[in-house]
Amino acid sequence: MTEEEEDRCHLLSPDNVLAIQNMIADISEKKLTLLFTPNDVLGFTQQEAELAGQLVILKWLLERSESAQNSIRFRFSQSQKE
Repeated sequence: MTEEEEDRCHLLSPDNVLAIQNMIADISEKKLTLLFTPNDVLGFTQQEAELAGQLVILKWLLERSESAQNSIRFRFSQSQKE
């Protein structure tokens, strides 16, 4: 797979971006409202880690899409100069 093909595969539509941003907001809210109870430290830690992992993945998807857009724009601008 070429770099250009890979970039196209990572592009998200505006609707995809909005959906992921909403998911990030929902997960962030859940993370903020987690209740710590001394009787279930492990359960709290596991829930917090799961939500943190979900946030990392969703943010990576957005960042990768933005990077792909930038790469495609750069290649397009370079081809216009030639």
